[in-house]
Amino acid sequence: MADYRKLGGLIRDARRQRRLTQNEIAEALGLSREQVSAIERGRPKKPLDPDHINTLADILSLPVLDMVIAQGYAVRVPVIKDEQQATLLHLFQVVPARYQRAVIRGLQEVVRGQDELDG
Repeated sequence: MADYRKLGGLIRDARRQRRLTQNEIAEALGLSREQVSAIERGRPKKPLDPDHINTLADILSLPVLDMVIAQGYAVRVPVIKDEQQATLLHLFQVVPARYQRAVIRGLQEVVRGQDELDG
């Protein structure tokens, strides 16, 4: 089940940290400012489109995995544009449920470590 409050808070905090307005985010996503506000409050009228997840990850410099975790793992692997993160998420999804939280934390560290090497 998706946790839109947690995802909305993650988006809001990242947007503020990057000094972007809701209007700027709305324009990038092709949404209204009111829709972005609803997303940030954790009350979207409909589930967040996977393309919006990818766009937000790019705009806000957030790892897709962080957004997937915040949303409650409700993103399908094929919609993630970053091939490395899609592969890691696929590995996460095939692990037995009792190990998923531990695995996702490890996967996040791998992605962050690679980002540091690339940066």
